[in-house]
Amino acid sequence: MSVLIESDRIVTAAADYVGDVFVDGKRITVIDESLDVDADRVLDASGKHVLPGAGPISPNRMVELLSINPAKLFGLYPRKGTIAPGSDADIVIFDPGSST
Repeated sequence: MSVLIESDRIVTAAADYVGDVFVDGKRITVIDESLDVDADRVLDASGKHVLPGAGPISPNRMVELLSINPAKLFGLYPRKGTIAPGSDADIVIFDPGSST
């Protein structure tokens, strides 16, 4: 199965740019500003970020990596980086089952 991810903000450790990503099977085969390729599925990622993944991780590990650890690194924990009484109400709600 091939997937074209269009108009996305691609973020890696070395770069941050807007472009399209073409995935064939389980491999990224082409990255460019605007791809004109046939794909089994096309995803519109306009306004979204595309990040490298490391395989399936638990929601708890995701919170640790994206919220708790950065807050601790900058000396903001537990005011930031957790959902607890007394913490700032900086909350993200997402649907892991959604494809859009």
